[in-house]
Amino acid sequence: MKNESTETTKSASKGEQQKKKLIITGCLAIICLILVIILAVFVLGSCGVDYAETDTNTVYVLKDGKIVSTDIEAFDEKTYNVEKLKNYLASVVDAYNKGSEEPVLVQKELTVEEDVATLILEYANADVYEKVNGVELFTGTIAEAQKAGYTFDDSYAKMKDGKAITATADDFIKGEDYKVIIIKSNVKVVVPGEVCFVSTQNVAKVGDDYVLIKDGSQLLAEEEEEINTEFGTEAEGSDGSVSEDELESGEGDIIFDFGDESNEEESQYSEVLTYIIYK
Repeated sequence: MKNESTETTKSASKGEQQKKKLIITGCLAIICLILVIILAVFVLGSCGVDYAETDTNTVYVLKDGKIVSTDIEAFDEKTYNVEKLKNYLASVVDAYNKGSEEPVLVQKELTVEEDVATLILEYANADVYEKVNGVELFTGTIAEAQKAGYTFDDSYAKMKDGKAITATADDFIKGEDYKVIIIKSNVKVVVPGEVCFVSTQNVAKVGDDYVLIKDGSQLLAEEEEEINTEFGTEAEGSDGSVSEDELESGEGDIIFDFGDESNEEESQYSEVLTYIIYK
């Protein structure tokens, strides 16, 4: 009887241990599942930038060196031919990718809604962006920029607690290992980091990770004028890109600039280089 009782006790003890192991295993599985979900949300959140979520022409500089541009143009569907626009863009993309092992230019999205066309393109690097758009763009370290001939002889502002204060190139040029974006264009530039310094001429607004460039603006001006940030949405034809004959016939098509410097007051083109220093 004593042996039977001992065996029963051992059996019960073994059953409890197995139950505890199952509970621990189940808890570990749940924890792993939660970690996987958190990781997935983090990855998707960091990669899932909505490039169409902007109301002005925007240039996104990515960490891997790629460039994404969002261009917005007025588009009257009763006047312009959507299929001609699509064919034109396809020919531009094909021409730049011809002979390349990997695509250097990718059309990510084209939408036409409420008489506005939004085009999103991805460029392999800043050189491709320059070639396609005819807009000067440099990305890299300050040392690389100096080697390329950029002198940083501008007035600068330092961004601190969301405010711009007067600074000079000496404040950053020999300090931390900053990176720089240099562009000659009236656009919004989104950087892959935090904006630390920016040249002041033609800069209208600075956020944590972006700079809004507008011709005639001055970041540290005592009296700021109200600035219209709605670029590229005026009626096409005012810049000469569509002829009167095309308008009258109803067969006109909208052409994104790609280096055409015929635009006037609201032109994306600028005579001033804007320096954006970030980390």
